Amino acid sequence: MSWFDWILTVMETLISDISIQKLVLVATIFLLTTLAAFMARRSGIFNLALDGTILVSACFAFLFSQLTTHWMGDKPGAVSVLAGVLAGVFAGVVFTALVGWLIIDAGGNDIIVGLVANYAARHFSLVITGLAASIVSTAAISKLPVVRLAFLDGIPVIGPILGQSSILSWLTAFVPVGIYMLVNRTRLGLCLRAAEENPTALVNAGVQVSALKMKGLLISGLLASFAGIGCVLGSGMIYSSESAAPQSYGYLALVVVFAAGGRLGKSCGFALLLSILTALPAMLSTVEKMPLPLVRSLVYLAALILMLLHVFRHRHRFKMGMRKQVTQAEQKLKDEKRLKEEQKQAEKQKKLREKQEQAKAEKAEKAAKAEKAEKAAKPRSKTKKLTKTAPTPKVEGQPVADELEKKPVRKPRKPRVPKKPAQSEQASQDVSASEDATNE
Repeated sequence: MSWFDWILTVMETLISDISIQKLVLVATIFLLTTLAAFMARRSGIFNLALDGTILVSACFAFLFSQLTTHWMGDKPGAVSVLAGVLAGVFAGVVFTALVGWLIIDAGGNDIIVGLVANYAARHFSLVITGLAASIVSTAAISKLPVVRLAFLDGIPVIGPILGQSSILSWLTAFVPVGIYMLVNRTRLGLCLRAAEENPTALVNAGVQVSALKMKGLLISGLLASFAGIGCVLGSGMIYSSESAAPQSYGYLALVVVFAAGGRLGKSCGFALLLSILTALPAMLSTVEKMPLPLVRSLVYLAALILMLLHVFRHRHRFKMGMRKQVTQAEQKLKDEKRLKEEQKQAEKQKKLREKQEQAKAEKAEKAAKAEKAEKAAKPRSKTKKLTKTAPTPKVEGQPVADELEKKPVRKPRKPRVPKKPAQSEQASQDVSASEDATNE
């Protein structure tokens, strides 16, 4: 087979219906795991036990679905699927609650508790698999119902994606919208955001941070439980001891969330990108001369690149933040210097105005004193009383200006009578009698 034929074979395999269905299943599981890691981060907990939750839920979902199928006569149906879903959800949530108690209440380290929980879940799932080995029937396996859209069967790529996807894949497509509404539009989501960024503010507000973190972690465990259910009931594959090993979905999901900076949109985008690389080994397993170990390593190489980009971007933001802080400090110093100069100028102007007002006041005081001294030095002058002008008859033909030029007529002054010396009473009577005689 030539290289050209080999490349054509690879391309035909990638766009086949079976490969696209595998890709949709892997994307569903990976997206649910990424959303679980996102909710754990919102709770302020580094949930490293996501792989353990997926293993426990997958193992119990497979076990109870097969037990129900065996009791119903080896005919898988809706009852066995429902039993498997309920058992998987219950086991995954209980496992997450145990991990949360060890981290939140017991004060255990996130990383150590998560690693121990993952290894314990792996070995526990092997025990459950061995217990169910005698009951499992390879011919009859429960599977989630598929939503078929017949009108899309003729379309090459969109038909297998939308026309033959399971109900879990359809529900997963709307889960990011629900998570967004929960985080940004509800009180619980806002409190979870505060628990991640500033737990002290919640404590001061009277909110129990431990109970809040446990709620967020249980939501994370619920999403991871559905991811584990999709691993078994979504594919219809038998849960064997080989598949009990961790598939690193949890670790990759944590990398995706931290590389996206805790943002929901970027986390979903990176999850879809890594899900394509994760599904490549299963899609290309039938191609001859395909280096599958190299293909499996692509997803981890992509995760490493995402983390490096996140580190470089974080450093760049840190440098920009430091530059911004330095610029703000320099601007603050300049503003303080400018304010001090303005204050000095204002004080100088104030002192200058005070001096000018003081000089004006002294000048006005000197002028008042000088005027007062002049008045005191000058003799008092007798005031002349003006009499009223006597009205004159108006002569015809005389201009009005002549009337205005008339001078006022002054009354004649009375002559001053000199004061007589004091006389006796008899003399005054004689004088008055002589005056009467003369008048007669």
